[in-house]
Amino acid sequence: MKIPWLRRNFLARRWLDRTFLDAPDYAMRAVTGRSHWPPYSLRAFVGGAQRFDEVGHWFLEEFRRLGLFSRGSAVLDIGCGFGRLAYTLATDEALRELEVSYAGMDVDRSSISWCQRHITPRNPRFVFYHSDCYNPSYNPGGTIATARYRFPHEDSSLDVGRHGIAFPFPKGHLSLNREDYPTNAVAYDELFVRSVVRETGLRVMEPARYGTQDLMLLERPRQRSESL
Repeated sequence: MKIPWLRRNFLARRWLDRTFLDAPDYAMRAVTGRSHWPPYSLRAFVGGAQRFDEVGHWFLEEFRRLGLFSRGSAVLDIGCGFGRLAYTLATDEALRELEVSYAGMDVDRSSISWCQRHITPRNPRFVFYHSDCYNPSYNPGGTIATARYRFPHEDSSLDVGRHGIAFPFPKGHLSLNREDYPTNAVAYDELFVRSVVRETGLRVMEPARYGTQDLMLLERPRQRSESL
């Protein structure tokens, strides 16, 4: 039997998962060599519980194919969740040798806490911080309106910023994954994104990369005084 309220209430579902499924999941991970995975309640909270390593390795190979990593590259992961990407990057020996650094941001405090306890100790260049932005699905108690949020990073301090999700409900310049709960996942029209980029004074590092995960890298144009 489907319970619509429970289906869209992620926090209630996570509480149930934590209460009833985390313990048996811990035992299963221990005997299958997956003790490094987050608990089931976190994995099921955002995106699928059974693909932790698979998703991370896919992103790593895609980023390598695009040539996004060089010595000292700095990555910002907006909506890092429980670290599917971060764990793979943090433990990759080639990226360690390149001294790649990473900052992961998310509105879910529990996910950030897990990453701080389990990923940062493996690679101190990987840091995580909680942004208390309001989101009715993931952070209904958030105190900051998303339109007013400012990332705590200096201009030009980052190089790389980061899906099998369907968006069947078009709404003007965006499309929704779910019409009944529109903030769960949103996709924006590329022309709209490009117009916003221009308005902010940034520019797209062409070409945009299309694939299973579309990527659009941005940069701040150098001022005349900076180029002298």
